[in-house]
Amino acid sequence: MPQRRTPHAQNVMVPSAFETRSFAQTAVGLLREMILSGGYGPGERLNELAISEQLQISRSPIREALQTLAGQGLVHFIPGRGAFVTDFDIDSIRELGELRIALESRAARLAASRATIAQLNEIRLILTHSEKAIRSGEIDDLLDYSDRTIQSGGDYPQKLDFHQAVLNASHNQRLVDAADTAATQFRLARARTGREAAWAAEAHEEHRVIVEALERHDPETADVAMEEHLANSVSRSIAHIEATSGT
Repeated sequence: MPQRRTPHAQNVMVPSAFETRSFAQTAVGLLREMILSGGYGPGERLNELAISEQLQISRSPIREALQTLAGQGLVHFIPGRGAFVTDFDIDSIRELGELRIALESRAARLAASRATIAQLNEIRLILTHSEKAIRSGEIDDLLDYSDRTIQSGGDYPQKLDFHQAVLNASHNQRLVDAADTAATQFRLARARTGREAAWAAEAHEEHRVIVEALERHDPETADVAMEEHLANSVSRSIAHIEATSGT
């Protein structure tokens, strides 16, 4: 005997598991950039319903996206209260900086030996574009760019993604993946420092030393130069927070 259907059953659209997952991936990208760009501040509560209405995505994918961001260290959950943007203190910034130094200085060492001619040309082109942006005063526009995960914010033009290019030239995908996570958290921690135009010029010169070492195929100098660059970045961030908070 044929199964009866309700009058409107065929008009009901039930999202498939694939669609839910796709929406969650979209929400992850959107929420990550809203957090990293300061749309949601450190310590701010992330209301599922409000986000669902804002992004026009149902709450289930939003909930899944928040869980993913929690795994990346950008969000944390408080029982009975919900999800909040992670607020990094000075010790966290220092620890994340040390992690980035360990990963990216090693990547620079490997890149000095493994980078292809095309990759070296790309890195040099990034440096050239960075210099032009600094001279033309277009730093603010470049800092708003947020297409990739690796972005450390504030001290050099993020659109040019220098660090991602060096990481890729290491030809070690596990190292790249680990550095992605560390850099994403570091960028959020750095959100407290704002943007200082002087930092861009300083970081550009530090990048130039790294590029020259890579082009000479000098692993030792590339390693040391990357470590000094990232250590300076951490120091600038901590000094800014201390100066503005009075600690």
